Amino acid sequence: MGQPGLPANAKRVESGKICQQMVIDCGEITPPLPCGTYLAKTAEHRAASAGRSRAGRTLVTKRAPPHKPFEKLPSARLRNIFQRLACYLPLKAGLKENMRTAVRSRCGHLFDTAADPLADAPATARSVVDHRKGRVVEKLDFQCNVCGTLVEQCPVEKIDREVSSCNACGSSVRMRSIVHLLSLALHGKSMAIPEWPSNLDIRGVGLSDWTGYATRLPRKVNYLNTYFHMEPFLDICNLPEEYSNVFDFLISTEVYEHVPPPASRAFEASYKILKPGGAFVFTVPYTHQPDTLEHFPDLHRFEIVKMDNDFVMVNRRKDGTFELHTKLAFHGGPGTTLEMRVYSRASIMRHLEQAGFMDITIMDEPYLEMGIIHTYPWSLPILARKPP
Repeated sequence: MGQPGLPANAKRVESGKICQQMVIDCGEITPPLPCGTYLAKTAEHRAASAGRSRAGRTLVTKRAPPHKPFEKLPSARLRNIFQRLACYLPLKAGLKENMRTAVRSRCGHLFDTAADPLADAPATARSVVDHRKGRVVEKLDFQCNVCGTLVEQCPVEKIDREVSSCNACGSSVRMRSIVHLLSLALHGKSMAIPEWPSNLDIRGVGLSDWTGYATRLPRKVNYLNTYFHMEPFLDICNLPEEYSNVFDFLISTEVYEHVPPPASRAFEASYKILKPGGAFVFTVPYTHQPDTLEHFPDLHRFEIVKMDNDFVMVNRRKDGTFELHTKLAFHGGPGTTLEMRVYSRASIMRHLEQAGFMDITIMDEPYLEMGIIHTYPWSLPILARKPP
């Protein structure tokens, strides 16, 4: 049966699906169509409709109940991301299934995998499925694996990569993820640092590590935290020969985006510094683009200069010519630590594999017992092994 008031050859966009941007005969593109939209093709109906006419086709709108396919997503931020994404992806008849697959692959750790993330359900503030309680919770009880404190009723929206969520030591998800992976590498299970058995035969080194765990690790293992700008000094890109095959583990978090090119030197040195079977625990900001974005591919001899209230870089290339870089990105405040690149996940995997690492694991699963929830599918912590 045709829809009353519309010609028989009108095409209907099924309710419950978001129509992709549609190319009309004349080659122009209209905005995404809301649900309940019809395409009327006849000139007779065109005169009766109030829609827009392009190349003999008319858009006729019909009131329909609002459809919110992303209501199940646990935060307004995620709902907005997917809603906007739907306007640009080539989403056709299988939109809902496509989006369900995307949600599970990208954000599945936020959902009970047995549930349908696009099923009708009231939207809430940030929440997570706590399998220990068998229900969705908006506040989480966990043990901080850095200091051992039991954190009670912590709002899930506060548990984020760079947000302090332990009232005792100030640890964030990134810091607890480092300790989680290191505990797995050294002891085969996840434990808080105060619960580790003492073993000073285990040697480890950190690159400008966070003081929260850098002050606690030496009580359990033979650990040295090093710096690029002060003692104890270590430049991972110019590794002294006496550091070869010395350490059982290496920690580097948010460092390798700052090393000068080529970035491969840092990964090769990370492999070289470890004993056979050693563990590399690593985080760095990365995207899901195909390749790393190098900000200064011709960097050779450079200086950062402050001009008025801004910083610029003057670089002398290997061929002797000069180049000027403006709009520099610094981490830790203007003029401090310069961002050299934005890695891609694929390029990080290539760097690790080409350096010789094996058993490379990207931690994309939550570990609620230690208050670890990964809100986004990028910049996740990584554990890699040097072959025995």
